[in-house]
Amino acid sequence: MKSAVWFCQSDLCFAALCACAYSCFAYGALVNFYGDRSIRTSLLPRYSILKPLKGMDPEIYASLRSHCLQEYSKYEIIFGVNEENDPAVEWVEQLQTRVP
Repeated sequence: MKSAVWFCQSDLCFAALCACAYSCFAYGALVNFYGDRSIRTSLLPRYSILKPLKGMDPEIYASLRSHCLQEYSKYEIIFGVNEENDPAVEWVEQLQTRVP
């Protein structure tokens, strides 16, 4: 009877060790996921957004501003218009003064 009790206790110990190992792994993954983002973003490549503009849109400022408020830090936005007197140029100039 003693061997059967020992067998059950060793299974419980093994299960407890597995649960502890899993908890440590899950905690490490959580820290890695929510940890310091500056380390991860330093490895990311730079990119450019090419945004052609023409005319007016009722939500143009909000739309253009959403491009500027990304969490990704290594990007540039290039706005392009066909004519210098396009009404969208005014909105882009406002955006440049408000969002660095």
